[in-house]
Amino acid sequence: MLERWHAWTAAVRKELREPWTLAFLVLLLAFVAFKWRYLGLPFFWDEAWVYAPAVKAMYKNGPSLLPDAIDPLLSRGHPLLFHAAGAAWMHVFGTSRTAMHAFALVVSIALLKATYLCGMRIASRQAGLGAALLLVANEMFLAQSAILLPEVLLALTTLLAAWAYVERRPWAYMAAATCALLTKEPALILVLALLAWQLLLLVVRPPAGHAREGWRWVGVLLAPVGLVFLLFLYQYQVFGWFLYPEHVGNFHWVEREVTYNLKLAFTDLFEAQGQHVLTYAFAFAVPVLWRGWDRRWAFLVIPLYVAAIKVLYGRWSLPGLWTIAVPALCLGLVFALFFLPAYRHGPKRNELACIGFLFTLGFMGFTALNFFSDRYLFCVVPFIFLGMAVFFDDVLAPYHRALPIAVMAVFAGVMIGQVGRDDRTSDIRLNYADAIAVHQQAIPFCEQQGLQDSVFYGSFLERTYMADPGAGYLVGNTPFPHVRSVVDDITAYAITTDLTPPEIIEQLNAQGLRPWQRFSAGHAWAEVLRKPPL
Repeated sequence: MLERWHAWTAAVRKELREPWTLAFLVLLLAFVAFKWRYLGLPFFWDEAWVYAPAVKAMYKNGPSLLPDAIDPLLSRGHPLLFHAAGAAWMHVFGTSRTAMHAFALVVSIALLKATYLCGMRIASRQAGLGAALLLVANEMFLAQSAILLPEVLLALTTLLAAWAYVERRPWAYMAAATCALLTKEPALILVLALLAWQLLLLVVRPPAGHAREGWRWVGVLLAPVGLVFLLFLYQYQVFGWFLYPEHVGNFHWVEREVTYNLKLAFTDLFEAQGQHVLTYAFAFAVPVLWRGWDRRWAFLVIPLYVAAIKVLYGRWSLPGLWTIAVPALCLGLVFALFFLPAYRHGPKRNELACIGFLFTLGFMGFTALNFFSDRYLFCVVPFIFLGMAVFFDDVLAPYHRALPIAVMAVFAGVMIGQVGRDDRTSDIRLNYADAIAVHQQAIPFCEQQGLQDSVFYGSFLERTYMADPGAGYLVGNTPFPHVRSVVDDITAYAITTDLTPPEIIEQLNAQGLRPWQRFSAGHAWAEVLRKPPL
């Protein structure tokens, strides 16, 4: 036992002498220092609506994975690992908002470290550091890293599951994949992506003399699904449904909506926040510079990327389903012509990129068919950055070992330079703190005026913030019970924000409500309206 301890400490000391590891630790400390001031903020949007109340309810009842451990109106029918882990954390570190947000931050730190280690193990320290740099520069990660939402935990567990598969460690895979499925149902898309990849390997590259091992992995990949299905079976016995009925009702096939959602998903993942520079560099430069194939194929792969984007965005207009089918076909050919040869050239190094390609396309399709929320896409972001970082490392490292990091730093700098440029308030942008700030002014103003018993118009956010003192916006403990989503002749007051639709403001004006007090922070603003006194 003592020998193992000495060996471990020696390995740690050796690792800490590596300049790339030291650079990662500096990056990690800078990230924590930056996020520290966000920990004490009130809860925002969905975390104020269901996630924080659900974790508090789990804390009160005791951590459990059983579906009836808390009210399904709070869990929304989701598996409960995130809630149970948050509740267990609260039993140790307390029940304050700072403590609850610290739980989210610790999960984010774990994801950042996993991204670095995964890149380091499958490729190089430079690739791991490059992927970590891109992740830290990503505003979606920066925003969600201290918000009590399950997407970062889902990203962590899906990444660990895919990494364990690449390393062919069955028990580690089953543990990570089970945790992913117990965090949120869309983890099933990763399992299906891995299953598709494993079956593809059995077809295009059957392991010499080891077909039985390949089929055994098919069983390993499906094992977590069987385990988690038992909980869903229990859920059916208790509530009468496998999946939350409201969520099932969100699935749709309306061609125009699906196409529009695919555009939104592509924009969020590959173009927003200056990421188009990284995306186009990867799509246009890597195929030309990569030494692992006949580079003449690049002049077929690059037009396929261009065609997929042009058709999806309608710049090359096609009728009906062709708007979806042609980009899918183009990307399928890119996968066959570029990613599969990359895997054959370096199986361990490039397998995660192949899996990430399938996972990303599958997840984009899932979100396009479902209720669309930008933050749901986050779990594929580490896969994208790791895949790109590994390829850039492969292409640039032969010139100089520091060149991949220098190039990744440039891409990260472009992304950081775009933070705050988008004025749309959201839980995937750091301006969520501004939205919180204006509500922290507007709601106490209404308290000071003694309006708790008045009839208000308020959006989903105001109805949530003004009803629950635990959300962190009310100075006192008296809620506002008459905040409604309708505007009529008994509406005496209203709170509008930069998110309020223009037609609602028109309805309020038609009812005689006029601006009373305005509050602003950054691009966000809130305004209290009232009917002028007679």
